[in-house]
Amino acid sequence: ITLTDEEKDFAIRVGLEKKIAEIKEFLWFEKCNRKKTIYKIDPNQILHIAVIDLCREAKLNIGEFIQTEDFKVYEKLAFYFSNNEEFEKEDMSLEKGILLFGPVGCGKTSAINYFRMIGSVTFPLISCNKVANDYKKDGVGAMEKYINMQYVCFDDLGTEASTKNFGDEKNVMTEVLLGRYEKRLKTHIITNLSSEEIEQYYGNRVRSRLREMINQIEFPEG
Repeated sequence: ITLTDEEKDFAIRVGLEKKIAEIKEFLWFEKCNRKKTIYKIDPNQILHIAVIDLCREAKLNIGEFIQTEDFKVYEKLAFYFSNNEEFEKEDMSLEKGILLFGPVGCGKTSAINYFRMIGSVTFPLISCNKVANDYKKDGVGAMEKYINMQYVCFDDLGTEASTKNFGDEKNVMTEVLLGRYEKRLKTHIITNLSSEEIEQYYGNRVRSRLREMINQIEFPEG
């Protein structure tokens, strides 16, 4: 095949862009794998910031919002993400991650997004579909990246499908969660699934491990 000079230049640009994207992703994962230092900060301060951001974006009245059950969820998250011992008064643990669940469209992902940037430690938010797609493309190496990240939140658990890589079919999130359990790495999860549905999707072993790994916080219906 003979290429014109213009086609050659285009091919070089595409190759460079792909390489740059690969380097950026590598550096991002390296940053995510660094050991995190968790500081104590004022829970009221980050609660104030998160509520203001939410009410501005969702066009809610702050006075009305703080009377709702959703506000109580924000309070719990503020105590947790400020590394405040008050969080542990309700039989919770600061040593565990968070499983945030509730109905579709209740604001779970938005809540984590607010707190992950202003809390005592920042961390990436990654969709479970991305994890599954990366495994499909890159195989076990991609899965290992997510198993070894020091601190991460997986969004939309239960929406990913079992994925094949060269005929090797896996429920990737099962492997990732069990791998992170073995390494005792802090993990947050956002899902629309109930505990029973998690067991149905991922089996009793995963549900049992999650009980040891994660505090459950539920957004109310309606």
